[in-house]
Amino acid sequence: MHRTDQTTTPSPALGDLARAVAGPLEQVRCLLDRHTRDDDPQFQQLADHLAAYRGKMLRPVMLLLAARVFGEPNARHVNYAAAIELLHMATLIHDDVLDEAAVRRGRPAVSRLWGNEASVLLGDYLLSQAFELCGRGEDLDAIRATARASAQMCRGELAQCLRRSRWDMTEPEYFQIIELKTASLYRLCGYLGGRLAGAGEADTAALADFGWTIGVAFQIADDLLDLVGSEQQTGKTLGRDLAQGKPTLPIIHALAVAGPADQARLQELLGASAGDNGSGNTLSAKGILALLERTGSIQYAQDRARRLGAEARGRLDRLDQGPAREALERLADFVVERSW
Repeated sequence: MHRTDQTTTPSPALGDLARAVAGPLEQVRCLLDRHTRDDDPQFQQLADHLAAYRGKMLRPVMLLLAARVFGEPNARHVNYAAAIELLHMATLIHDDVLDEAAVRRGRPAVSRLWGNEASVLLGDYLLSQAFELCGRGEDLDAIRATARASAQMCRGELAQCLRRSRWDMTEPEYFQIIELKTASLYRLCGYLGGRLAGAGEADTAALADFGWTIGVAFQIADDLLDLVGSEQQTGKTLGRDLAQGKPTLPIIHALAVAGPADQARLQELLGASAGDNGSGNTLSAKGILALLERTGSIQYAQDRARRLGAEARGRLDRLDQGPAREALERLADFVVERSW
């Protein structure tokens, strides 16, 4: 988590971790290519743009590393890792429509080039491709778990949508939303990594809990990057949470601890930020950031994310020591400290 004025190179940690599962991850990429390819040249032009939406491939890496704890990842791991990345890509496309975002991974958002209608349909297409991949297996529990996580993601996004500009949101409400919309998919990665490797219930549960915990930490870090990150490093439009009226942990904390004058000023600035272009350079955005710094709310959220990262590492204590477990521990650090 870095301030906007920093120009440090993004951490190479994730690339190092991905190399630990390089072979299976390449198989995942091949599956993604296959499931975003079409004979229709117009569709293919749109699908080619999807390469920008793959980004860090963090979820497939996590699933494959979880599998690696128990041996080599198998074909079912590869299928589900690709399915989960397709689910994630679909949510990004839909998010860019909902958030009116201009940029994703440093390139124009699909909605900016082809419009909202095509974007929504493309996201739906990716969802159907994800479940086609899941349907290749015979493990009904894995299929149900994937469907359940997908439903939870939608519930979380809907809950957030219905609470826009609800600046009286409490921390428990915030955490309930991000557990659904973000942590559910990370939990699924940990669960499937163990389940499809034939791990015992306790080990599988530990990996699922690990995924859930880093998922919560990931979202807090993401919310911080939207406030204090660098568009050059993140590759996406920043300041959208403020423009869309989304209460995040730093805002919730500041409103809870600020004195009456600062609280009133923050409420005023939050109202003025609605409809901003998301550049993070408006007077209202700068004023909000100054208040968040003064109330210690940026530091509060950073500390909360770091505690969750440490908690996630503790979830792995029952697993055998080895390179795969160490890689998962480093993944928890990356999720919290990343600048992109």
